[in-house]
Amino acid sequence: LGATHKRFEHSIGVMHLAGEVMRTLSTKHPELGITDRQVELVMVAGLLHDIGHGPFSHMFDSMFIPTVTERYHGGRIKKNHEAFSAEMVEHLVKVNELAYTQDEIDFVQSLICPERYRQIQNMYRDNMWLYEIIANEESGLDVDKFDYLMRDSRALGIGDIRMRIKRILMLMEV
Repeated sequence: LGATHKRFEHSIGVMHLAGEVMRTLSTKHPELGITDRQVELVMVAGLLHDIGHGPFSHMFDSMFIPTVTERYHGGRIKKNHEAFSAEMVEHLVKVNELAYTQDEIDFVQSLICPERYRQIQNMYRDNMWLYEIIANEESGLDVDKFDYLMRDSRALGIGDIRMRIKRILMLMEV
């Protein structure tokens, strides 16, 4: 873990932390019946959660997309990088003929961009805790933020908070 903010390194970090959370919960709560496939799907969502980012990060969402869609499509498209990321998941799976079912693709998309995939979330009503791992709409604390916190704390000279984050991950409950 370095003091860098490269999107690829961040995505690998989010994937790793997502796997840590799933494995911890699987060990602590065998009654949840977490499968290796579920762990993989949550990790895939972590890896691909930011793939829809354009250049210059969030400025792309707030300035470029509205301007281009208004100019060339006659109206503003209300999408953010999470929505683009979710759409790209399906494209990548199909173009590369990856072995994922449509239900698995939908699930990964719903983990990345919950607000656009509410109908998929409803299918997992008994497991809503899954939606707090990658893009937590309840508290805002998720593995995406934890990865940035670890990188930022090191870059700012605050110190290495990895052990504190690991402790939080280990104390997570469903």
